[in-house]
Amino acid sequence: MVEEVIVNITDWIQSLSLLLVAGALIASIFQTRAVAHQARQATTALQATTHQSFVHNQNGSREAFFLDRPELLSWHLSSRGYPETNAAENLRRLYVLNKLDIHEYNYLSFRSGHFRDEIWTVGCQKSGLGR
Repeated sequence: MVEEVIVNITDWIQSLSLLLVAGALIASIFQTRAVAHQARQATTALQATTHQSFVHNQNGSREAFFLDRPELLSWHLSSRGYPETNAAENLRRLYVLNKLDIHEYNYLSFRSGHFRDEIWTVGCQKSGLGR
């Protein structure tokens, strides 16, 4: 009789431990999925920040480098197929190229889902670049 009770208790303990292990595995699965989701979000944010830095640094260095060097700006534009003109016209071209780079960055951000549709629409209307 005592042996039957001991066996019965050990069966219950083993069953309970099996349920606890199954619960721990299920919790682990949910945690792993949450970590994977966070990693995807972090990767997306890192890609967006990297592209933003690239556009900003490219435009910033162009502006700073060519602003007081009209001969270099003329060479820079002519090497990219733009006709040679006066310094004021070249500065306008540089401004337009920078605006287009920023617009491209914003468009890619919009297509990636970083901007809501209404923000993109208002931004396009203010910039005059269209939708």
